Amino acid sequence: MRSHTRGFFPEPVAAKVPEITLLFWVIKILTTAGGEATSDYLALDLGSRLEAGCIEAGIFVAAGRVTCSRKVRAPRKDGAG
Repeated sequence: MRSHTRGFFPEPVAAKVPEITLLFWVIKILTTAGGEATSDYLALDLGSRLEAGCIEAGIFVAAGRVTCSRKVRAPRKDGAG
């Protein structure tokens, strides 16, 4: 029996695991570069690495809380809630 393939990669084993594409790597590189640039800016402009670290940690905690609260409030996809 022949297996059907999509391009260079075989059919994914788990349907819920997203395929890592070129767009994934572009977004990953851009967000990493943006985070590094923000970190450098805060560290160099504020002068104190401790202050910069606290500000960055606060930003990440706030972003995480917003993301989690949106996921909790989002309707379930199976229609049960």
